[in-house]
Amino acid sequence: SLRHVVVHPPGHVPPMKALLCACGALLVAHPSRVAASLAFSTVQHRSRLHSRVHAALDLEGPAELLPAKEVQSNAELGFASMTALLRCSCALSAQYIIVQTLLIIVGFAQGKAEKSGFHLALMSARTVMQTGPTLCVLFLAAQMQAMQFSHGSQDPAPWIQICMQVATVALIGESLLAVFAPLFLGFTPEVDEDMPLVSGPFSWTRVASSTFLLATCGSCAGVCVGILSMRRTEELVPQSRGVSPAVICTVNLALQYFAVHMLLTVTTICLKTGQHRSSKVFQVLRLALRTVFFAPMLGVLFIAARVRALQVDRLDGQPQPWAQAAFHVCNGAILGQMALVSIVPFLPGGDVKQGTALAESDVEIAFVGFEHGMVRLVLELLRYLPCALLGGGISAVVASILTFTSTSGPTPPLPPTMQCALLLACIFFAVYIGLWVLGAVREVAHGRRGRGSHLAAALDLLRAASETARVCPVLAVLFVSVRLRAQQITGHTGAPQGWAQDAMYICTIATFLRLLATFLPETRLPALQKSIAVSQVILSLIMCGGAIIVLIAMLTMTPETAGGSGAHITASVAA
Repeated sequence: SLRHVVVHPPGHVPPMKALLCACGALLVAHPSRVAASLAFSTVQHRSRLHSRVHAALDLEGPAELLPAKEVQSNAELGFASMTALLRCSCALSAQYIIVQTLLIIVGFAQGKAEKSGFHLALMSARTVMQTGPTLCVLFLAAQMQAMQFSHGSQDPAPWIQICMQVATVALIGESLLAVFAPLFLGFTPEVDEDMPLVSGPFSWTRVASSTFLLATCGSCAGVCVGILSMRRTEELVPQSRGVSPAVICTVNLALQYFAVHMLLTVTTICLKTGQHRSSKVFQVLRLALRTVFFAPMLGVLFIAARVRALQVDRLDGQPQPWAQAAFHVCNGAILGQMALVSIVPFLPGGDVKQGTALAESDVEIAFVGFEHGMVRLVLELLRYLPCALLGGGISAVVASILTFTSTSGPTPPLPPTMQCALLLACIFFAVYIGLWVLGAVREVAHGRRGRGSHLAAALDLLRAASETARVCPVLAVLFVSVRLRAQQITGHTGAPQGWAQDAMYICTIATFLRLLATFLPETRLPALQKSIAVSQVILSLIMCGGAIIVLIAMLTMTPETAGGSGAHITASVAA
């Protein structure tokens, strides 16, 4: 009744007067029913009530629907469970971080000795798990889109959740196969960082690994189709702009990423063992796989921009138009480079090959007979243009997150979750794009085989730092997921638990300090060198422990605890 009076006031009675009269009459007759109805109406139709009453009263600045505690106590009436996202993201993140930490510990224990079978098995598992961050980002995009179309009250369709769980189980199964098959069967695995397949002398291991990978890619294709085919719930969201640009670009990146993986897996299966390396299609797909290296972290950055926009503008929640254009620029750069790598080798005289060995996405394009002149200049431009577009697009997205302001009142400060995710993204892109840029400078200044003492040393340092930067995407997507969960169960007013925010800061600081430790020059003092190595192991353990605490926080979060209270590091940073 109250909602009807506010939305459709009788005659020419002002909305505020009609609301007060209705409240007085109903409160006298049915006080308990009024309170229950108002609470339920606030949760289920908060956006329409908020906009109508806010416009009718002509207030300046955003009006809170309910006090924080009241929203938290009533949010349980209509928020999505996010069960599939929580289970899948936590399982993938935990396994990825544990494998990465074990690699660091085992590498420190072995020193410069020859790698053991367990060390090689862990390296093979890390190669398999490199698709984990992309899965987490895709699952997060599916959950966000389902919440947008249902006003936060519904999860993705059951068949989409089944696809998410199948992809998670398949990837975990393949990583366990990579670790335990060599240990129990007694063979040394062959580690190929470009091929997320478990290799060995037994045919069943290759068949099982290929089956797991195909199941992962097929399930991810199902999730992408499900996201693009989602429709809004009319009674909850009468009007909607459709799929948000951040989700569209994330889905596009995921499709590119897993399409290359699936084609590479099918090509490997079809070719005979020992002959696949001479296949032109196989070599082209291996290079194409390198072009989608930045897809996971780009997806995290796009989703982070969307979450920040939802925090500032609860009703619309779209980043600035120029930020959305930057999404498409980054997406187009990845897609264009992959298309060139896939098409040019099959043109007359065309060829592609890996550019700088240290840069993941650097691919050189060439045509026979055009080694000099204008055509060669255009080909060099096509080689480095994706790097320039990515750098500009990433800078624009980061700037959009930092400068996003509210048009109807004070802008809330950038939450600790977003601060940590942005710092991790900056670390990741600075290291890998830095490798790309320095490799290009060295090649121009000293030739392909030229060393150049200072540039070579800088490249070696960045190469060592890239081992630390590998873990940044999975940490960033974990932090953003926790933030989204806290906002969703409290009507966009809550925050992760205080101790969870402190754990995020600890993870980020530990990652940054370990990155700095890799930049320390080698010394001839054995004790000092060992101390640096020990500090890197300790920082890795701290990072792993902090990430596990964040996982526990996401699994145990409730509307009552999602208030951000009890944070010590966060309070110090704010002060």
